[in-house]
Amino acid sequence: MPTKHDKTAKLIAAREGVSYNQGPGPDIKTPHQIIEVETADTVTNAAQQLRGYRGPVYVVGVDAKATRVALEYYKDTTIGVMEASGKILKPSTRKRPSSMNIEKEELATEQRDTAIMLGERLKRFRLARGMSLDDLEAAINGLVSKQALSKYERGKMQAKVTTLNRIAAALGIKSAQLWGESTCQVEWVAYRKRTRMGKKEQEQLQSLVAEVLEKRVSLLERMGEHKTLEIPIQEFPVSKIEDAEGAALVLRQQWDLGIAPIANLVSVLEDHFIHIIEVDAIETFDGISAVVRDNDKNVLSAAIATRRGTPGDRHRFNIAHELGHLTLKLDEGVDAEKAAFRFGAAFLLPAEELRREVGERLSRIQSEQLQYLKWRYGMSIQAILFRLKDLRIITASYYTQWCMEINKLGWKKREPIEIPPEKPKWFHQQVFRALSEELIEEEEAEQLLNDTLETTSSPSLIERRAFFELPTDLRRSLLREQAKQMVDYYQNDPEWRELEGGDLVEYEST
Repeated sequence: MPTKHDKTAKLIAAREGVSYNQGPGPDIKTPHQIIEVETADTVTNAAQQLRGYRGPVYVVGVDAKATRVALEYYKDTTIGVMEASGKILKPSTRKRPSSMNIEKEELATEQRDTAIMLGERLKRFRLARGMSLDDLEAAINGLVSKQALSKYERGKMQAKVTTLNRIAAALGIKSAQLWGESTCQVEWVAYRKRTRMGKKEQEQLQSLVAEVLEKRVSLLERMGEHKTLEIPIQEFPVSKIEDAEGAALVLRQQWDLGIAPIANLVSVLEDHFIHIIEVDAIETFDGISAVVRDNDKNVLSAAIATRRGTPGDRHRFNIAHELGHLTLKLDEGVDAEKAAFRFGAAFLLPAEELRREVGERLSRIQSEQLQYLKWRYGMSIQAILFRLKDLRIITASYYTQWCMEINKLGWKKREPIEIPPEKPKWFHQQVFRALSEELIEEEEAEQLLNDTLETTSSPSLIERRAFFELPTDLRRSLLREQAKQMVDYYQNDPEWRELEGGDLVEYEST
């Protein structure tokens, strides 16, 4: 089914008597104007698409919310805003220059566009660090006022180079990062929260994740890691909630996962080049999913951000839920959250496998059975019970009884059997690879990982020779001590244990 964006763009193109451009560049080009269609989450990307075009340029929102965002964001720019019906809500003031003043007009337009883009990046870096305008003013020791900083961010005024240098230093970045034109755009697919989050918290999280993704994509491009994204972005059609069940099974088949439990969900997604990003966030934040596109709208990558410190079972379900948002293409009227919830549950615990475990119908289920299922599939007991109800293995009334029992047992906040959270590792490996190949410095590696590196140099030839010149008893004593220090690592590291199989079998050659 076509998206709101496609429907709106085709409607406008038909009205203008031109074709809708689904490739690189603006959506609609006519002899009289350039039109870019955007959702509420991608409205700010239009400035990049319309950059450099002379004559009237317009942004059209796919719905009332997107239109309101466009009117607010582009109110002080040369970019106009119109409704899909053709009604102009804000005229574009970008005109076609005459032959006598082309150079002057082009320079003025370029400067305005640059100011808008620089302001957008400045605001994003500030928000990602959780800083208010007052905080930034204080961090630069009042070099300019917060009113001036606000004008910089809105593109109404451009700062001096020396001022930008001070601002960049206060934000902990290099000045070039403010001036640098982004080669990718982050498109938010879904924003899930258990309770209402303030606009400030949402903006901070989006800015933080966007900054992280931009850095990651940039590093992978420098490394020549142009992987094909192995995920169908919003391709599985869903006309009713139950369709999400089938979509989860299809994706499992595409990724050769079968229907058995997924031992490490994070590793599976990273194997298919989906970035898993952990952020420090308030408890009301559960997850956010995004797609990264280049300036020609080609998909470069996908990402799922989750809150650091979340219990392992909930962490896994949050990720599976966001995977649903990334892959499902919903018809009008389908509840996005319910569809993603159904997808996540089916992806972690396929119906066929669950029925094999417990049967087609249950009149009762013991807590020991629920705890076993939690341990085996890495899902919370509450999510498993909901899954049993969805598949009609248990009745709705029996599900309600169990919900009351969970409250009575105190399992609402803390369930028995703790599932350890899965840690993303793929990008860490890429950073250390770039470091070893001297593509980046240690300082940049620490910024990419948001952590301090603990690097230990390999022993030199002189050190190795000195070791072998020690008395045999002393060498053995040192080796025993090192072995003791590694015991905890090999006993506690789950990945090492996963490498251990059964007994070795010697096969006879034929």
